[in-house]
Amino acid sequence: MTSERQFWMTRVTITVLSEEEPVDALSLEHIGYAVTEGNCVLHGREAAVIAVDPAEMARLLDEAGSEPGFFMLTDVGEDEE
Repeated sequence: MTSERQFWMTRVTITVLSEEEPVDALSLEHIGYAVTEGNCVLHGREAAVIAVDPAEMARLLDEAGSEPGFFMLTDVGEDEE
């Protein structure tokens, strides 16, 4: 039986202004440091929250290099027993 739990995908887009080097290769932690303590400016932030059904979440987890079992799901979006 398909899981009854709710799953979400949140997409966050940030815009960073930098002078000499782009920040595209930095981790989120390093980008955070660059805009709070370093020489970059956070220009904007947008977020989109999308409800995802269990089967889609199982697929997204697999696509991300994880596995459905991370959220205790089977490959088809059912709860693991």
